[in-house]
Amino acid sequence: MSLSDDRRQALKRLRKNLCTAQDAPFFDLCWAIEAVQTGRVAEARRYMQFPPEAADARFKSPYAVFPWEIETLLSELLIVPKRPLRDGPNKVLNCRKFGAIVKIINALRDLENAESGIYLRRMNILDELHRIAQREFPWQSGYFNRIQFYRYSYIYGGQDCATFFEQQYGVSPNAVSLFGFGMHGHFLRRPAFRGRIDLAVFGLTDANARAALKLIGAPLPTIRTTFKAELDQVSRKWGQAPPIAYRPSVFRRYPLVEFPDGLVRSPLPELILQRVTSGLYYDLLPGGGSLRNEASRRFERYSGELLGALISSVDVTYEYQYRHLGRGYRSPDVLGSARGLLQLIIECKATKLSLDAQYAEDPIKLAQAGYDELAKGAYQIWRHVAHVRGGSTRHTLHPNAFGVVLTLDNWMMMSRELRKAVLRKAEALCEAVDDIQREDKIPVVFCSIKDFENVLLQADHEGLIAALAAAAAENYAGWQLPDVHKDIGRPNLEKSYPFDMGDVLPWVRLVEEEARRRKAD
Repeated sequence: MSLSDDRRQALKRLRKNLCTAQDAPFFDLCWAIEAVQTGRVAEARRYMQFPPEAADARFKSPYAVFPWEIETLLSELLIVPKRPLRDGPNKVLNCRKFGAIVKIINALRDLENAESGIYLRRMNILDELHRIAQREFPWQSGYFNRIQFYRYSYIYGGQDCATFFEQQYGVSPNAVSLFGFGMHGHFLRRPAFRGRIDLAVFGLTDANARAALKLIGAPLPTIRTTFKAELDQVSRKWGQAPPIAYRPSVFRRYPLVEFPDGLVRSPLPELILQRVTSGLYYDLLPGGGSLRNEASRRFERYSGELLGALISSVDVTYEYQYRHLGRGYRSPDVLGSARGLLQLIIECKATKLSLDAQYAEDPIKLAQAGYDELAKGAYQIWRHVAHVRGGSTRHTLHPNAFGVVLTLDNWMMMSRELRKAVLRKAEALCEAVDDIQREDKIPVVFCSIKDFENVLLQADHEGLIAALAAAAAENYAGWQLPDVHKDIGRPNLEKSYPFDMGDVLPWVRLVEEEARRRKAD
């Protein structure tokens, strides 16, 4: 049997099982599967029968079902035609039993394997690692943490963004965040929701809740239509339908799904938190470039304040204007000096990671604008080093200086080839500039803000520099910075996160006060 035949057979088996699944029970089954595998056994037991081995199943367990697989199955359910109901008995998937998912998951994995056997004939296996990592790693690290809440609330919490948000949607970002937090808490306990969520004690009115629900939720028919349209759009752009593992996910935009009976479901509750943190980006898009510029400036400020707070031996300054050979320039965004010498030159890029950059077979081509921006960041660092050496700036260069292109999303996950391609682009930009010499091209590390946070929370000054030096070397190309820091054997200091969520999300302090009051009672 050919690989194409394998694919057709696996797709046939997957759709044969899914076509007998009714939407609401299957959503509840997916919720229960996710619950039982994340330790919420008592909650799952009320909605599904399962073997003891399925509880909190680990990665290699035959009972393991991963959240990225659930997300894929829910998307496929949206486009699989339902088997028509006939008079008399009908075959309907029993979504009250764990076994209902077994044949479906096996068919999905067989389909993914068959499709990979086809596209890997024209792809490098190392490029496939990048796509696998983009699909799985964010789920493995999770979305429920206070750092993520603070980071995005700070970046998207500027005055212009807040004003636009209220005018456009009739609700504040703070209220949307509180609504998402409350809904996430609800969906940790049960798979469906009807009526109103009572968060009035924290300042969330019914009108706020309705506006927030309208923003991050949608009726099932709308979600189905939206997913089909997005899938068609990607297929046209890529010249072929994307493999089932690498399709767009409508549930990132609408993690709350409204059913015809009035119930709201959210089978993957963590996506609610993703939506009200990094997902606020989508809501600000209609506001245009001025809002993106404000968010970019706040990203730069957040990065510098984080560095200064966690590595106290680094003196942090920000972008400034200067002149070189009669022309005006701006320095990179964040500049870190040690003992009066410029050692860290950071260019921040808040460009949003696209589906093309995550999953296209040729991301450099299809996400060209994004990778060009990263290359520009490396070029800007090298240009500034040339100007420092030329005496045009306010700094003197440290003999062990490093550049960092700091990204809001992880563009370089497990891909040395993408790193090489971006550096080649940066080299090409330098060719038109006579005064950038070889010695100006200091090592440049591409790093997501999440990885940067993780290293700063673990490393001292020397450890940070050692990790950057190793990450810039060829043998660590494709590694994430925290993994490099761990691999080179630097001590883990386990520092506390230096910022208070209540400074950017007023509802957090109200929740904490209410928790203290109830404990006292």
